[in-house]
Amino acid sequence: MSDPILQSNQSSAVVATVNASTVKNPWVYDEKDRLTVPHSMQLLPIPRQSGSFRPHSECEFAVAKNGVAQGFWLRVNIDYPHTDSIHSWTEFRFLDLIDQITLSTSGRVVETLDKFQIMARYHQLPVSRKVVMDYYAPIDRQTSNKEYNIWIPFYMFRDPMRYGILTNFEEPHQVTVKWSDLICSRMAHYNADIDAEVTDPLTVTDAHLLVHYRLLDEPQLNHIVSKNYGDGMLSRLVGIAKRETVERVPGGDGIEVLYDDLPANSGVLDALDSVADDFKRAKTVSIDLKESEAIRALYVMVVTNESDPTWDNARSTCSIKHVKLTFNNTDVIDVSGEFLAQYGSDWDMMRGEDFSSARGMTHNILRIDLGHGSDATMTNVVAMREISKPTLTVTFEQQYPKKVYPLLDTNGIPVGWEVVPYEHQVHVLYETATFLSCSANTGRVQLSAST
Repeated sequence: MSDPILQSNQSSAVVATVNASTVKNPWVYDEKDRLTVPHSMQLLPIPRQSGSFRPHSECEFAVAKNGVAQGFWLRVNIDYPHTDSIHSWTEFRFLDLIDQITLSTSGRVVETLDKFQIMARYHQLPVSRKVVMDYYAPIDRQTSNKEYNIWIPFYMFRDPMRYGILTNFEEPHQVTVKWSDLICSRMAHYNADIDAEVTDPLTVTDAHLLVHYRLLDEPQLNHIVSKNYGDGMLSRLVGIAKRETVERVPGGDGIEVLYDDLPANSGVLDALDSVADDFKRAKTVSIDLKESEAIRALYVMVVTNESDPTWDNARSTCSIKHVKLTFNNTDVIDVSGEFLAQYGSDWDMMRGEDFSSARGMTHNILRIDLGHGSDATMTNVVAMREISKPTLTVTFEQQYPKKVYPLLDTNGIPVGWEVVPYEHQVHVLYETATFLSCSANTGRVQLSAST
């Protein structure tokens, strides 16, 4: 019996042209380019080599020579001083534990990621993975010695098979972790009627670097060295995270709310509600972009700069209403923040996120992709050194504060409340296109600025 589709194809000029081209018949058994050499894998916990777990201190981990290192996690054990209380972190979740993490080799920095750069790379994960990540940063009644595993998205994370570190050949690598202030908040129960949220120090009792290795036999390792380093120097074009200096936006003067202006028996929440609209006004800030390397994408986020986690909305991201990117006095992008949230990471497809209601550590982070949306391949770069007057203009909505102080008259008598606005920080982050080179003679690794 003849098939109508096959019959119609016999007279089709399009089908004839396709058949005359180089086509692949997927039903022909052919495993070429689909097989990987058999190998072993291992997740190896690496203990701390030096340093301490104190707030604002550093500790170092030596990456073992054990095959191809393809992924990194920081396993942290935390002791909560009050296990009967409800502890919580800010919107940054477990990233509040760290200030920055650095990958280096023989004293040369390969890549440094602060918590904002890590959040930017988390932003590129599928929605389902981000939901799981937020789930493992709970706000609940904690037990002592709680374990957290923090994924560290160094440059090889997009294609670890291609860009993993050949530890057997390259110079030794180290990972250095700089801790934050290690402060969270908890609900303190003073008696049956009085609860209060207070700051609480955390204690890091132990930490390991967990490294994902792929182990090959000796002939395959020699084959890699021969093929990759045979001409004396291997250079790979990788995406290295960079950033602009943080732009600080002052919160401005506090707003006084007198008792006489409030209904009888009003409290702090009533004072906040009375001035809520004053704090939700949009602010606009223009940032001169000083990066000189070639970039493939940039991120922008606005966060409240409040170190005390007991204040609501402390260290949280703000809604970005509008973004304008200008090169050579010409507008390259001039769109709403919601448009960028849906399309900025891949101009041809929506990300499937509800920009208006989604919450989590990557909420309100916007990405401007300068290529074709593929992170695994290099599709385009912009040579920033050749751009005149690169400027990013961001309009954002101030985060609603709940930072209130008693307002006293000259005699020290309370007469109302002073509601103090937060300072905001604008973070502009880059994915640069950088050559990562390794010498065939010594295994020495170095970065070359790509302009």
